[in-house]
Amino acid sequence: MSFDNAIEKVKQTLRRAAERLSGETAPVSAGMPSVESLANRPLQGPRSDILESDREILIRMDVPGADPKSTVVYLDDNGLLTAHIGIQAEDESYRSLISEFALADWYQTFQLPFHISGGDISASVKNGVLTIRVPKREKTKKVIVPVNSDG
Repeated sequence: MSFDNAIEKVKQTLRRAAERLSGETAPVSAGMPSVESLANRPLQGPRSDILESDREILIRMDVPGADPKSTVVYLDDNGLLTAHIGIQAEDESYRSLISEFALADWYQTFQLPFHISGGDISASVKNGVLTIRVPKREKTKKVIVPVNSDG
């Protein structure tokens, strides 16, 4: 891949992420957030760690207030992994005296490398941390292919 192609791919990824954040082209399918829900809620990007082993890519996101029932992890055809974590309002019987944090959903996208296996992705939320495990595909083994004659 040439340098210009790599830069163009990064630009496209950033454009797609910006469109998703604005709600213009947010993925809408079974279990996905609606365009309206993304457009009407403030969004913030969580702090994230991405780790790699021989077998998988591990993504950890710090998402205080996350609930598995309001969390959607989506992988599209182009390897763009999206996590949307809806945060519920606090107990409304209280009024705010001091508020240093705005209530906002968590939203993050990652462009995954081509050598991942999308079928076996798993995600879990525990103690305010969303953990996503993305298995890698097995490396192609070198094989000598016998060539037969047609006769």
